[in-house]
Amino acid sequence: MKKTVLIRILSVLITGLFAAQAAQAQAPAWQMAMGTGAIRSEVRATTSDASGNIYISGTYYGSATFGNITLTGNGISSAYLFVAKWSTVSNSFVWAQKAGGTGYAEVNTIAVNGNSVYIAGRFGGTVQFGNTDLVNPNRNTTWQGADAFIAKLTDTGTAAQFEWAQYAGGPSEDVATALAVRGTDVYMAGYYSSDYQGTTPILFGGITLGKRGRRNIFLTKLTDAGSTCSFAWAQRAGGYDTDVASALAVSGTSIYMAGTLTSTEVDFGNQNVAVPSRSMFITKFTDTGSGGNFGWVQQAKGFVRASAMTVVGANVYVVGQFSGTANFDNLSMTSRASGSPSITTSDVFVTKLTDTGSSAGFIWAKQAGSSSDDEATRVVVAGSNVYVGGTFDAYGSTASFGSTVLTSAGGTDLFVAKLIDSGSSADYSWAQRGGGVGDDSLLGLALVGTNVYAAGAIYDRATFGSQTVISPAIGLVGYLAALQDNTITATAPATARPELSLWPNPARTSVRVPEATAATTLTLLDATGRTVRTASGTVLPVQGVAPGLYVLQATTPGQPLRTARLVVE
Repeated sequence: MKKTVLIRILSVLITGLFAAQAAQAQAPAWQMAMGTGAIRSEVRATTSDASGNIYISGTYYGSATFGNITLTGNGISSAYLFVAKWSTVSNSFVWAQKAGGTGYAEVNTIAVNGNSVYIAGRFGGTVQFGNTDLVNPNRNTTWQGADAFIAKLTDTGTAAQFEWAQYAGGPSEDVATALAVRGTDVYMAGYYSSDYQGTTPILFGGITLGKRGRRNIFLTKLTDAGSTCSFAWAQRAGGYDTDVASALAVSGTSIYMAGTLTSTEVDFGNQNVAVPSRSMFITKFTDTGSGGNFGWVQQAKGFVRASAMTVVGANVYVVGQFSGTANFDNLSMTSRASGSPSITTSDVFVTKLTDTGSSAGFIWAKQAGSSSDDEATRVVVAGSNVYVGGTFDAYGSTASFGSTVLTSAGGTDLFVAKLIDSGSSADYSWAQRGGGVGDDSLLGLALVGTNVYAAGAIYDRATFGSQTVISPAIGLVGYLAALQDNTITATAPATARPELSLWPNPARTSVRVPEATAATTLTLLDATGRTVRTASGTVLPVQGVAPGLYVLQATTPGQPLRTARLVVE
Protein backbone atom coordinates (compact mmCIF):
# COMPACT_ATOMS: atom_id res chain seq x y z
CA MET A 1 0.00 0.00 0.00
CA LYS A 2 2.76 2.43 0.96
CA LYS A 3 4.66 1.54 -2.23
CA THR A 4 1.58 2.25 -4.38
CA VAL A 5 1.04 5.62 -2.73
CA LEU A 6 4.72 6.48 -3.17
CA ILE A 7 4.60 5.67 -6.89
CA ARG A 8 1.49 7.82 -7.32
CA ILE A 9 3.14 10.72 -5.52
CA LEU A 10 6.26 10.30 -7.68
CA SER A 11 4.15 10.35 -10.84
CA VAL A 12 2.39 13.54 -9.74
CA LEU A 13 5.72 15.20 -8.93
CA ILE A 14 7.22 14.20 -12.29
CA THR A 15 4.14 15.44 -14.16
CA GLY A 16 4.42 18.70 -12.28
CA LEU A 17 8.07 19.03 -13.19
CA PHE A 18 7.28 18.53 -16.88
CA ALA A 19 4.43 21.06 -16.74
CA ALA A 20 6.59 23.64 -15.00
CA GLN A 21 9.34 23.10 -17.53
CA ALA A 22 6.90 23.68 -20.40
CA ALA A 23 5.62 26.89 -18.83
CA GLN A 24 9.05 28.33 -18.10
CA ALA A 25 10.68 27.24 -21.38
CA GLN A 26 14.03 28.46 -20.09
CA ALA A 27 16.64 28.88 -22.81
CA PRO A 28 19.19 26.05 -22.76
CA ALA A 29 22.83 26.83 -22.05
CA TRP A 30 25.65 26.27 -24.52
CA GLN A 31 27.35 22.94 -23.78
CA MET A 32 30.25 23.17 -26.24
CA ALA A 33 31.93 25.65 -28.59
CA MET A 34 35.17 25.27 -30.54
CA GLY A 35 36.97 26.97 -33.42
CA THR A 36 38.57 25.59 -36.58
CA GLY A 37 41.95 27.21 -35.83
CA ALA A 38 42.98 28.95 -39.04
CA ILE A 39 44.29 32.29 -40.25
CA ARG A 40 40.86 32.72 -41.80
CA SER A 41 38.07 30.15 -41.98
CA GLU A 42 34.31 29.88 -42.13
CA VAL A 43 31.83 27.03 -41.69
CA ARG A 44 29.22 27.57 -44.40
CA ALA A 45 27.06 24.44 -44.24
CA THR A 46 26.12 21.75 -41.72
CA THR A 47 24.04 18.58 -41.69
CA SER A 48 23.65 15.32 -39.74
CA ASP A 49 23.24 11.66 -40.65
CA ALA A 50 20.96 8.92 -39.33
CA SER A 51 23.64 7.78 -36.86
CA GLY A 52 23.85 11.19 -35.22
CA ASN A 53 27.14 12.37 -36.75
CA ILE A 54 27.57 16.04 -37.67
CA TYR A 55 29.15 17.12 -40.96
CA ILE A 56 30.49 20.63 -41.49
CA SER A 57 31.89 22.21 -44.63
CA GLY A 58 33.35 25.58 -45.49
CA THR A 59 36.46 27.45 -46.56
CA TYR A 60 39.87 28.18 -45.08
CA TYR A 61 43.09 29.96 -45.98
CA GLY A 62 46.57 28.70 -45.11
CA SER A 63 45.78 25.80 -42.77
CA ALA A 64 42.95 24.71 -40.49
CA THR A 65 42.76 22.34 -37.52
CA PHE A 66 39.91 20.04 -36.56
CA GLY A 67 40.83 18.55 -33.21
CA ASN A 68 44.01 16.56 -33.90
CA ILE A 69 43.62 16.86 -37.69
CA THR A 70 45.38 19.62 -39.63
CA LEU A 71 44.62 20.51 -43.24
CA THR A 72 47.07 22.62 -45.22
CA GLY A 73 46.40 24.84 -48.21
CA ASN A 74 48.14 26.99 -50.77
CA GLY A 75 48.93 29.96 -48.56
CA ILE A 76 46.65 32.84 -47.69
CA SER A 77 45.99 33.77 -51.32
CA SER A 78 43.82 30.73 -52.18
CA ALA A 79 40.58 29.61 -50.56
CA TYR A 80 40.45 25.86 -49.91
CA LEU A 81 37.36 23.79 -49.13
CA PHE A 82 37.02 21.49 -46.14
CA VAL A 83 34.57 18.80 -45.10
CA ALA A 84 34.81 17.39 -41.58
CA LYS A 85 32.89 14.79 -39.57
CA TRP A 86 32.12 15.28 -35.87
CA SER A 87 31.12 12.33 -33.66
CA THR A 88 28.46 13.17 -31.09
CA VAL A 89 29.44 10.00 -29.22
CA SER A 90 33.15 10.76 -28.72
CA ASN A 91 32.65 14.55 -29.00
CA SER A 92 35.58 14.79 -31.39
CA PHE A 93 36.36 15.14 -35.08
CA VAL A 94 36.70 11.77 -36.83
CA TRP A 95 38.09 12.91 -40.17
CA ALA A 96 38.58 15.99 -42.34
CA GLN A 97 39.12 16.32 -46.09
CA LYS A 98 40.13 19.23 -48.30
CA ALA A 99 39.83 20.36 -51.90
CA GLY A 100 41.75 23.16 -53.57
CA GLY A 101 44.52 24.14 -55.92
CA THR A 102 45.68 27.19 -57.80
CA GLY A 103 42.14 28.50 -58.06
CA TYR A 104 39.54 29.33 -55.44
CA ALA A 105 36.45 27.57 -54.16
CA GLU A 106 33.51 28.17 -51.83
CA VAL A 107 30.98 25.73 -50.36
CA ASN A 108 27.35 26.82 -49.97
CA THR A 109 25.53 23.60 -49.12
CA ILE A 110 25.99 20.03 -47.89
CA ALA A 111 23.79 16.91 -47.87
CA VAL A 112 24.25 13.35 -46.59
CA ASN A 113 22.57 10.12 -47.66
CA GLY A 114 23.90 6.93 -46.11
CA ASN A 115 27.69 7.04 -46.45
CA SER A 116 27.57 9.54 -49.31
CA VAL A 117 28.42 13.16 -48.51
CA TYR A 118 27.66 15.82 -51.12
CA ILE A 119 28.86 19.44 -51.24
CA ALA A 120 28.18 22.19 -53.78
CA GLY A 121 29.09 25.81 -54.37
CA ARG A 122 31.25 27.79 -56.80
CA PHE A 123 34.88 27.74 -57.99
CA GLY A 124 37.35 29.41 -60.34
CA GLY A 125 40.66 28.35 -61.85
CA THR A 126 41.70 24.75 -61.12
CA VAL A 127 40.48 22.90 -58.01
CA GLN A 128 41.41 19.32 -57.08
CA PHE A 129 38.78 17.08 -55.48
CA GLY A 130 40.86 14.01 -54.63
CA ASN A 131 41.94 12.58 -57.98
CA THR A 132 39.52 14.76 -59.95
CA ASP A 133 40.57 18.15 -61.29
CA LEU A 134 37.86 20.66 -62.11
CA VAL A 135 39.00 23.41 -64.47
CA ASN A 136 36.95 26.54 -64.94
CA PRO A 137 37.20 27.05 -68.72
CA ASN A 138 36.95 30.83 -68.25
CA ARG A 139 40.17 30.80 -66.22
CA ASN A 140 38.84 33.79 -64.33
CA THR A 141 40.50 34.68 -61.03
CA THR A 142 37.49 36.55 -59.64
CA TRP A 143 34.02 35.44 -58.58
CA GLN A 144 32.59 37.07 -61.72
CA GLY A 145 33.70 34.07 -63.76
CA ALA A 146 32.87 31.39 -61.18
CA ASP A 147 31.24 28.11 -62.17
CA ALA A 148 28.96 25.93 -60.06
CA PHE A 149 30.32 22.63 -58.76
CA ILE A 150 29.09 19.54 -56.97
CA ALA A 151 31.30 16.85 -55.42
CA LYS A 152 30.77 13.59 -53.55
CA LEU A 153 32.77 11.96 -50.76
CA THR A 154 32.34 8.42 -49.45
CA ASP A 155 32.44 8.17 -45.66
CA THR A 156 34.07 4.88 -44.63
CA GLY A 157 33.52 5.57 -40.93
CA THR A 158 36.96 6.71 -39.80
CA ALA A 159 37.99 8.34 -43.09
CA ALA A 160 36.56 9.75 -46.31
CA GLN A 161 37.61 10.18 -49.92
CA PHE A 162 36.30 12.13 -52.90
CA GLU A 163 34.59 9.92 -55.48
CA TRP A 164 33.68 12.41 -58.19
CA ALA A 165 33.17 16.09 -58.97
CA GLN A 166 31.22 17.89 -61.70
CA TYR A 167 30.83 21.49 -62.75
CA ALA A 168 28.21 23.53 -64.59
CA GLY A 169 28.45 27.02 -65.97
CA GLY A 170 29.01 29.63 -68.64
CA PRO A 171 31.26 32.68 -69.01
CA SER A 172 29.80 34.65 -66.07
CA GLU A 173 29.05 33.90 -62.42
CA ASP A 174 27.22 30.60 -61.85
CA VAL A 175 26.59 29.39 -58.30
CA ALA A 176 25.11 26.28 -56.66
CA THR A 177 23.25 27.29 -53.50
CA ALA A 178 21.23 24.25 -52.40
CA LEU A 179 21.22 20.43 -52.46
CA ALA A 180 18.65 17.72 -51.75
CA VAL A 181 19.14 13.95 -52.05
CA ARG A 182 16.77 10.99 -52.51
CA GLY A 183 18.53 7.68 -53.01
CA THR A 184 20.78 8.03 -56.06
CA ASP A 185 18.92 11.16 -57.22
CA VAL A 186 20.82 14.33 -56.34
CA TYR A 187 19.06 17.66 -56.88
CA MET A 188 20.97 20.95 -57.10
CA ALA A 189 19.64 24.50 -57.36
CA GLY A 190 21.23 27.90 -57.76
CA TYR A 191 21.54 30.74 -60.24
CA TYR A 192 23.49 31.54 -63.39
CA SER A 193 24.59 34.82 -64.93
CA SER A 194 25.47 34.40 -68.57
CA ASP A 195 25.77 37.44 -70.83
CA TYR A 196 22.87 39.86 -70.42
CA GLN A 197 21.51 39.24 -73.94
CA GLY A 198 21.24 35.54 -73.17
CA THR A 199 23.18 34.53 -76.28
CA THR A 200 25.69 32.39 -74.36
CA PRO A 201 24.08 29.39 -72.61
CA ILE A 202 24.99 27.56 -69.43
CA LEU A 203 26.01 23.91 -69.73
CA PHE A 204 25.07 21.03 -67.41
CA GLY A 205 27.12 18.25 -68.96
CA GLY A 206 25.51 17.90 -72.38
CA ILE A 207 22.38 19.84 -71.37
CA THR A 208 22.07 23.49 -72.39
CA LEU A 209 19.96 26.15 -70.69
CA GLY A 210 19.25 29.54 -72.22
CA LYS A 211 18.66 32.73 -70.27
CA ARG A 212 16.19 35.64 -70.18
CA GLY A 213 17.88 38.31 -68.09
CA ARG A 214 20.66 39.25 -65.72
CA ARG A 215 20.43 36.27 -63.40
CA ASN A 216 18.21 33.19 -63.73
CA ILE A 217 17.41 30.21 -61.52
CA PHE A 218 18.46 26.67 -62.33
CA LEU A 219 17.22 23.33 -61.00
CA THR A 220 19.05 20.20 -62.08
CA LYS A 221 19.09 16.50 -61.26
CA LEU A 222 22.15 14.26 -61.26
CA THR A 223 22.23 10.47 -61.08
CA ASP A 224 24.88 9.12 -58.70
CA ALA A 225 26.32 5.88 -60.11
CA GLY A 226 28.77 5.38 -57.23
CA SER A 227 32.17 6.32 -58.61
CA THR A 228 30.69 8.56 -61.33
CA CYS A 229 27.67 10.77 -61.91
CA SER A 230 25.79 12.33 -64.81
CA PHE A 231 23.28 15.13 -65.32
CA ALA A 232 19.80 13.71 -65.92
CA TRP A 233 17.94 16.96 -66.62
CA ALA A 234 18.12 20.71 -66.00
CA GLN A 235 15.48 23.47 -66.00
CA ARG A 236 15.50 27.24 -65.73
CA ALA A 237 13.17 29.76 -64.11
CA GLY A 238 13.15 33.53 -63.82
CA GLY A 239 12.63 36.79 -65.68
CA TYR A 240 14.62 39.71 -67.04
CA ASP A 241 16.14 40.91 -63.76
CA THR A 242 17.91 39.14 -60.88
CA ASP A 243 16.21 35.97 -59.59
CA VAL A 244 17.91 33.40 -57.38
CA ALA A 245 17.16 30.08 -55.68
CA SER A 246 18.50 29.67 -52.16
CA ALA A 247 16.82 26.57 -50.70
CA LEU A 248 15.81 23.09 -51.80
CA ALA A 249 14.02 20.07 -50.30
CA VAL A 250 12.75 16.77 -51.65
CA SER A 251 9.98 14.45 -50.46
CA GLY A 252 9.28 11.44 -52.64
CA THR A 253 9.02 12.73 -56.21
CA SER A 254 8.12 16.24 -55.01
CA ILE A 255 10.87 18.87 -55.25
CA TYR A 256 10.45 22.11 -53.31
CA MET A 257 12.50 25.21 -54.06
CA ALA A 258 12.57 28.66 -52.47
CA GLY A 259 14.33 31.90 -53.34
CA THR A 260 13.96 35.57 -54.17
CA LEU A 261 12.57 37.38 -57.23
CA THR A 262 13.29 40.92 -58.44
CA SER A 263 11.91 40.58 -61.98
CA THR A 264 8.42 41.98 -62.59
CA GLU A 265 7.32 38.70 -64.14
CA VAL A 266 8.94 35.26 -64.15
CA ASP A 267 8.47 31.85 -65.74
CA PHE A 268 8.22 28.61 -63.74
CA GLY A 269 7.92 25.91 -66.35
CA ASN A 270 4.92 26.94 -68.48
CA GLN A 271 3.56 29.17 -65.72
CA ASN A 272 4.10 32.93 -66.01
CA VAL A 273 3.89 34.73 -62.65
CA ALA A 274 3.60 38.47 -62.01
CA VAL A 275 5.83 39.85 -59.25
CA PRO A 276 4.54 43.11 -57.67
CA SER A 277 7.83 43.87 -55.90
CA ARG A 278 10.87 42.00 -54.63
CA SER A 279 9.32 38.88 -53.13
CA MET A 280 10.01 35.39 -51.89
CA PHE A 281 8.84 32.39 -53.88
CA ILE A 282 8.21 28.77 -52.93
CA THR A 283 7.54 26.38 -55.78
CA LYS A 284 6.93 22.67 -56.24
CA PHE A 285 7.99 20.44 -59.12
CA THR A 286 7.37 16.74 -59.65
CA ASP A 287 10.26 14.61 -60.91
CA THR A 288 8.99 12.56 -63.86
CA GLY A 289 12.37 10.94 -64.47
CA SER A 290 13.15 12.93 -67.59
CA GLY A 291 12.34 16.35 -66.15
CA GLY A 292 10.56 18.37 -63.50
CA ASN A 293 6.86 19.14 -64.00
CA PHE A 294 5.70 22.44 -62.51
CA GLY A 295 3.13 22.03 -59.72
CA TRP A 296 2.50 25.36 -57.99
CA VAL A 297 4.17 28.55 -56.83
CA GLN A 298 3.46 30.73 -53.80
CA GLN A 299 4.77 34.22 -53.10
CA ALA A 300 5.27 36.26 -49.95
CA LYS A 301 4.83 39.79 -51.25
CA GLY A 302 7.00 42.69 -50.17
CA PHE A 303 10.75 42.87 -49.65
CA VAL A 304 11.07 39.24 -48.55
CA ARG A 305 14.13 37.02 -48.99
CA ALA A 306 14.20 33.26 -48.39
CA SER A 307 17.32 31.69 -46.88
CA ALA A 308 16.46 28.08 -45.99
CA MET A 309 13.65 25.55 -45.99
CA THR A 310 12.72 22.06 -44.83
CA VAL A 311 9.77 19.79 -45.58
CA VAL A 312 8.06 17.43 -43.11
CA GLY A 313 5.17 15.54 -44.67
CA ALA A 314 2.86 18.11 -46.26
CA ASN A 315 4.31 20.95 -44.18
CA VAL A 316 6.84 23.28 -45.80
CA TYR A 317 8.86 25.52 -43.45
CA VAL A 318 10.75 28.53 -44.84
CA VAL A 319 12.88 31.14 -43.05
CA GLY A 320 14.64 34.35 -44.07
CA GLN A 321 14.29 38.10 -43.65
CA PHE A 322 11.87 40.86 -44.64
CA SER A 323 11.77 44.64 -44.47
CA GLY A 324 8.81 46.99 -44.36
CA THR A 325 5.49 45.18 -44.69
CA ALA A 326 5.38 41.57 -45.88
CA ASN A 327 2.24 39.66 -46.82
CA PHE A 328 2.02 35.88 -46.53
CA ASP A 329 -1.42 35.45 -48.16
CA ASN A 330 -3.71 37.08 -45.57
CA LEU A 331 -0.98 37.21 -42.91
CA SER A 332 0.77 40.58 -42.67
CA MET A 333 3.88 41.59 -40.72
CA THR A 334 5.82 44.87 -40.46
CA SER A 335 9.49 45.03 -39.54
CA ARG A 336 10.57 47.02 -36.51
CA ALA A 337 11.48 50.67 -37.07
CA SER A 338 15.12 51.73 -36.89
CA GLY A 339 14.33 55.05 -35.23
CA SER A 340 14.97 56.95 -38.47
CA PRO A 341 12.04 57.40 -40.88
CA SER A 342 14.42 57.22 -43.85
CA ILE A 343 15.88 53.83 -42.90
CA THR A 344 13.99 50.53 -43.22
CA THR A 345 15.46 47.58 -41.36
CA SER A 346 14.90 43.85 -41.78
CA ASP A 347 13.44 41.30 -39.37
CA VAL A 348 13.47 37.52 -39.10
CA PHE A 349 10.53 35.55 -40.47
CA VAL A 350 9.53 31.91 -40.02
CA THR A 351 6.56 30.60 -41.98
CA LYS A 352 4.75 27.33 -42.64
CA LEU A 353 2.83 26.31 -45.74
CA THR A 354 0.73 23.22 -46.31
CA ASP A 355 1.02 21.43 -49.65
CA THR A 356 -2.44 20.23 -50.70
CA GLY A 357 -1.17 18.63 -53.90
CA SER A 358 -2.12 21.03 -56.67
CA SER A 359 -1.68 24.16 -54.54
CA ALA A 360 -0.34 25.40 -51.22
CA GLY A 361 -1.27 28.03 -48.65
CA PHE A 362 0.45 29.84 -45.80
CA ILE A 363 -0.73 28.58 -42.39
CA TRP A 364 1.20 30.89 -40.07
CA ALA A 365 4.08 33.36 -40.08
CA LYS A 366 6.13 34.65 -37.15
CA GLN A 367 8.66 37.46 -36.92
CA ALA A 368 11.51 38.34 -34.56
CA GLY A 369 14.37 40.76 -34.36
CA SER A 370 15.71 44.13 -33.31
CA SER A 371 15.54 47.69 -34.63
CA SER A 372 18.46 46.90 -36.96
CA ASP A 373 19.00 44.18 -39.61
CA ASP A 374 18.20 40.59 -38.61
CA GLU A 375 17.98 37.36 -40.61
CA ALA A 376 17.06 33.71 -40.15
CA THR A 377 19.51 31.61 -42.15
CA ARG A 378 18.76 27.97 -41.21
CA VAL A 379 15.85 25.82 -40.00
CA VAL A 380 15.43 22.22 -38.78
CA VAL A 381 12.22 20.58 -37.59
CA ALA A 382 11.53 17.62 -35.30
CA GLY A 383 7.87 16.91 -34.60
CA SER A 384 6.28 20.12 -33.36
CA ASN A 385 9.68 21.63 -32.54
CA VAL A 386 10.92 24.19 -35.06
CA TYR A 387 14.53 25.32 -34.57
CA VAL A 388 15.74 28.47 -36.31
CA GLY A 389 19.23 29.96 -36.48
CA GLY A 390 20.47 33.27 -37.79
CA THR A 391 21.85 36.67 -36.84
CA PHE A 392 20.62 39.85 -35.17
CA ASP A 393 22.32 43.19 -35.67
CA ALA A 394 21.45 44.97 -32.41
CA TYR A 395 24.84 46.64 -31.78
CA GLY A 396 24.56 46.47 -28.01
CA SER A 397 20.78 46.71 -28.06
CA THR A 398 18.15 43.96 -27.88
CA ALA A 399 16.22 41.61 -30.16
CA SER A 400 12.87 40.04 -29.26
CA PHE A 401 11.84 36.44 -29.95
CA GLY A 402 8.35 36.30 -28.55
CA SER A 403 8.76 37.08 -24.84
CA THR A 404 12.49 36.28 -24.90
CA VAL A 405 14.83 39.26 -25.23
CA LEU A 406 18.46 38.83 -26.34
CA THR A 407 21.12 41.51 -25.86
CA SER A 408 23.88 41.90 -28.44
CA ALA A 409 27.51 41.94 -27.35
CA GLY A 410 28.13 44.88 -29.67
CA GLY A 411 28.11 43.75 -33.28
CA THR A 412 26.16 41.21 -35.31
CA ASP A 413 25.46 38.27 -33.00
CA LEU A 414 24.13 34.82 -33.81
CA PHE A 415 21.01 33.24 -32.35
CA VAL A 416 19.27 29.89 -32.06
CA ALA A 417 15.55 29.98 -31.30
CA LYS A 418 12.81 27.39 -30.90
CA LEU A 419 9.15 27.65 -31.86
CA ILE A 420 6.36 25.23 -31.03
CA ASP A 421 4.17 24.47 -34.04
CA SER A 422 0.65 23.81 -32.74
CA GLY A 423 -0.78 23.28 -36.22
CA SER A 424 -2.62 26.47 -37.12
CA SER A 425 -0.24 28.75 -35.20
CA ALA A 426 3.21 28.83 -33.61
CA ASP A 427 4.88 30.53 -30.67
CA TYR A 428 8.48 31.11 -29.64
CA SER A 429 9.54 28.87 -26.77
CA TRP A 430 13.08 30.16 -26.15
CA ALA A 431 16.04 31.87 -27.78
CA GLN A 432 19.77 31.83 -27.08
CA ARG A 433 22.62 33.99 -28.40
CA GLY A 434 26.36 33.78 -29.01
CA GLY A 435 28.98 36.15 -30.35
CA GLY A 436 31.29 39.04 -29.59
CA VAL A 437 31.88 42.67 -30.46
CA GLY A 438 32.59 41.85 -34.11
CA ASP A 439 30.25 40.57 -36.82
CA ASP A 440 29.45 36.88 -36.36
CA SER A 441 27.40 34.50 -38.49
CA LEU A 442 25.36 31.31 -38.32
CA LEU A 443 25.31 29.30 -41.56
CA GLY A 444 24.75 25.78 -40.23
CA LEU A 445 22.14 24.18 -37.96
CA ALA A 446 21.61 20.49 -37.16
CA LEU A 447 19.63 18.49 -34.61
CA VAL A 448 20.69 15.19 -33.04
CA GLY A 449 18.29 13.98 -30.36
CA THR A 450 17.89 16.92 -27.98
CA ASN A 451 21.18 18.53 -29.01
CA VAL A 452 21.14 21.51 -31.37
CA TYR A 453 24.39 22.20 -33.26
CA ALA A 454 25.17 25.62 -34.71
CA ALA A 455 28.06 26.58 -36.99
CA GLY A 456 29.37 29.59 -38.85
CA ALA A 457 32.12 32.13 -38.21
CA ILE A 458 33.03 34.58 -35.46
CA TYR A 459 35.22 37.64 -35.71
CA ASP A 460 38.27 37.67 -33.41
CA ARG A 461 36.61 36.53 -30.16
CA ALA A 462 33.15 35.33 -29.17
CA THR A 463 31.44 33.80 -26.16
CA PHE A 464 28.84 31.05 -26.08
CA GLY A 465 27.72 31.24 -22.47
CA SER A 466 30.77 30.09 -20.49
CA GLN A 467 32.51 28.86 -23.68
CA THR A 468 34.91 31.13 -25.61
CA VAL A 469 36.14 30.85 -29.20
CA ILE A 470 39.21 32.89 -30.17
CA SER A 471 40.60 33.40 -33.67
CA PRO A 472 44.34 32.58 -34.04
CA ALA A 473 44.61 35.83 -35.99
CA ILE A 474 42.43 38.91 -35.90
CA GLY A 475 39.74 37.94 -38.37
CA LEU A 476 37.12 35.29 -39.12
CA VAL A 477 37.37 31.78 -37.71
CA GLY A 478 34.86 28.98 -38.15
CA TYR A 479 33.12 27.47 -35.14
CA LEU A 480 30.95 24.53 -34.09
CA ALA A 481 28.79 24.95 -30.98
CA ALA A 482 26.06 22.91 -29.29
CA LEU A 483 23.28 23.34 -26.76
CA GLN A 484 20.83 20.84 -25.32
CA ASP A 485 17.11 21.49 -25.48
CA ASN A 486 15.74 20.22 -22.18
CA THR A 487 12.25 21.52 -22.97
CA ILE A 488 11.71 19.07 -25.81
CA THR A 489 10.19 16.50 -23.40
CA ALA A 490 7.44 18.76 -22.19
CA THR A 491 6.40 19.98 -25.62
CA ALA A 492 6.02 16.59 -27.27
CA PRO A 493 2.86 15.41 -25.40
CA ALA A 494 1.06 18.63 -26.40
CA THR A 495 0.57 17.21 -29.91
CA ALA A 496 -1.56 14.38 -28.47
CA ARG A 497 0.17 11.66 -30.47
CA PRO A 498 -0.21 8.05 -29.33
CA GLU A 499 2.56 6.82 -27.07
CA LEU A 500 5.24 4.48 -28.32
CA SER A 501 5.02 0.79 -27.65
CA LEU A 502 7.87 -0.35 -25.39
CA TRP A 503 8.90 -3.88 -24.50
CA PRO A 504 9.61 -4.80 -21.81
CA ASN A 505 8.29 -2.05 -19.55
CA PRO A 506 9.53 -2.03 -16.77
CA ALA A 507 12.98 -2.78 -18.19
CA ARG A 508 16.27 -3.84 -16.61
CA THR A 509 18.85 -4.36 -19.37
CA SER A 510 17.32 -2.99 -22.59
CA VAL A 511 14.04 -1.86 -24.12
CA ARG A 512 12.78 -2.49 -27.66
CA VAL A 513 10.74 0.02 -29.68
CA PRO A 514 8.80 -1.84 -32.42
CA GLU A 515 7.82 1.36 -34.28
CA ALA A 516 11.45 2.48 -34.60
CA THR A 517 13.69 1.94 -37.64
CA ALA A 518 17.43 1.83 -38.22
CA ALA A 519 17.29 5.61 -38.79
CA THR A 520 15.56 6.30 -35.47
CA THR A 521 17.34 8.09 -32.62
CA LEU A 522 16.20 6.88 -29.18
CA THR A 523 16.70 9.30 -26.29
CA LEU A 524 16.08 8.56 -22.61
CA LEU A 525 15.25 11.61 -20.47
CA ASP A 526 14.90 11.94 -16.70
CA ALA A 527 12.27 14.01 -14.86
CA THR A 528 14.24 17.23 -15.33
CA GLY A 529 14.55 16.70 -19.08
CA ARG A 530 18.22 15.76 -19.01
CA THR A 531 19.48 13.18 -21.49
CA VAL A 532 20.48 9.99 -19.72
CA ARG A 533 21.21 7.75 -22.69
CA THR A 534 20.90 7.73 -26.49
CA ALA A 535 21.05 5.03 -29.17
CA SER A 536 20.23 4.54 -32.83
CA GLY A 537 17.89 1.83 -34.10
CA THR A 538 15.18 -0.15 -32.36
CA VAL A 539 16.87 -1.09 -29.06
CA LEU A 540 18.00 1.17 -26.21
CA PRO A 541 20.33 -0.35 -23.56
CA VAL A 542 19.36 0.74 -20.02
CA GLN A 543 21.72 -1.40 -17.96
CA GLY A 544 23.44 0.84 -15.43
CA VAL A 545 20.69 3.48 -15.51
CA ALA A 546 19.41 4.36 -12.03
CA PRO A 547 15.97 2.84 -11.26
CA GLY A 548 13.11 5.28 -11.75
CA LEU A 549 10.55 6.75 -14.12
CA TYR A 550 11.84 8.15 -17.44
CA VAL A 551 10.57 9.43 -20.79
CA LEU A 552 11.80 7.73 -23.98
CA GLN A 553 11.77 9.75 -27.20
CA ALA A 554 11.92 8.31 -30.72
CA THR A 555 13.05 10.68 -33.48
CA THR A 556 12.79 9.31 -37.02
CA PRO A 557 13.61 11.52 -40.05
CA GLY A 558 10.44 12.65 -41.78
CA GLN A 559 8.17 11.45 -38.96
CA PRO A 560 6.65 13.17 -35.91
CA LEU A 561 8.45 12.97 -32.58
CA ARG A 562 6.90 10.24 -30.37
CA THR A 563 7.34 9.54 -26.67
CA ALA A 564 6.49 7.01 -23.97
CA ARG A 565 7.07 6.65 -20.24
CA LEU A 566 9.52 3.95 -19.22
CA VAL A 567 10.14 2.45 -15.80
CA VAL A 568 13.72 1.25 -15.23
CA GLU A 569 14.15 -1.31 -12.46
